[in-house]
Order: sequence, then C-alpha cells, then structure tokens
Amino acid sequence: MNILCLYAKAPVAGKSKTRLAQDIGNDMAAEIARAMLQDILTITESLDNITVQLWSPPNTKVADYNMDFPDEMLFYTQEGKDLGERMAHTFKTLLKEENRVIIIGSDCVTHEKHILEDAFSRLETEDVILREADDGGYVLIGMRHYYELFSTSEWGSDTVFQTTRDSILKTNAHFYELEKTFDIDFMADLHKALEYLDDNRSTKTYQLIKSIERKNGL
Repeated sequence: MNILCLYAKAPVAGKSKTRLAQDIGNDMAAEIARAMLQDILTITESLDNITVQLWSPPNTKVADYNMDFPDEMLFYTQEGKDLGERMAHTFKTLLKEENRVIIIGSDCVTHEKHILEDAFSRLETEDVILREADDGGYVLIGMRHYYELFSTSEWGSDTVFQTTRDSILKTNAHFYELEKTFDIDFMADLHKALEYLDDNRSTKTYQLIKSIERKNGL
C-alpha cells in the first residue's frame, strides 16, 4: 500500500507560520497556512492508489483546523518529543506491514501530483527518498523499510538535510534524492511561491499572496 502522511499544524493565528507572522502578522500567516493546506488537499484527492493520512501535532484536535476535509481522510496524532521522534513513530507504525510511506509538510507549494506519484514509484526500487529544501531542511521523506535516521537534535536548523543524508549513507539503503525545492517560512519565500505558481493561478495560495501584494506590497 502507498501511504502519504501529511504533517500539518492547525492554521491558528499565533501558532502557525510564526516566522512568517513577524512580517505579515499572525492572522495573515495563519491564512497562508490554511490556503497551502487546502491546496495540498486538492492535490491529494487526485492521487491514484495512494492512501492519504493527516498526522496532527500532539494536543491538536481535528476541530482545531476549522476546515473541511475529504470524506476518506484518515486522522492520526503524532507521538514524540520532537519532530524526529514523531516521524520515527509514524514510519515504525506504518512500516510494520509492506507499505511504502512518504511524509510531507503542508508548507510547500511544490508538492505537485506528478512529483508525489513519481516519489511513490521510486520507492518500488529505492529504500529511502528525500527532497531537500533550500533552507537546509527537507519537505519530503519516504521509506519502504525503516531506518534510524532521526537522531539529530537540531530540527529547524540549516543542517537537517545534510545530517539526515549522512545517516542514510551510513546504512545499506538504496537512496534517491528528488529535485531541490523550497518551503514557506519567510517573506522572501512568498515571492518564490508567486513565481512558481504563476502557471497555476487558481490555487488558493496564489490568490491569497496576490491579495497581500495588492494591499500591502511584498
């Protein structure tokens, strides 16, 4: 089975996209988070032969998202003290059976249908796949067998991707890197998103960023 795990915080003002909020305010940052999540949900509904699960942070209820989800969406709670422990728990739980599992974050506008489907195809022959973000983290990680890759304590730093990659290379895993991309954390990332989404202007994220641009300038 192919399982896509969406790691997403509830888009609550003051609790989501806090670094971006320093530039555009808590309310608007939360709306950006909501728009990105809605766009990803639209994409996941079009995926073939892929089960989609939403994994929410500890102490988060589905009602906290205050939005509609696809009827077939499955909800789970992340477990662990930090992001590494939580991802390890997710992979260990789902890889007990013969699954191919990918975790993505909701703050990346480049999770396109063909990229996600290609990632699962890669996992038919590769053991681990990774997609680097230009801030030194990563936006996608997938496995078909479990490997201990999450021992770093520096989550959120610009060394996360390299540390994880080094951990992979110490194993006997067949490893594939997807094309490098970016996620949304700062004002400059909104410019990148506008450029990337210029051919897909119907997305909620594009429309919201353009609205911010018209009102306030970017």
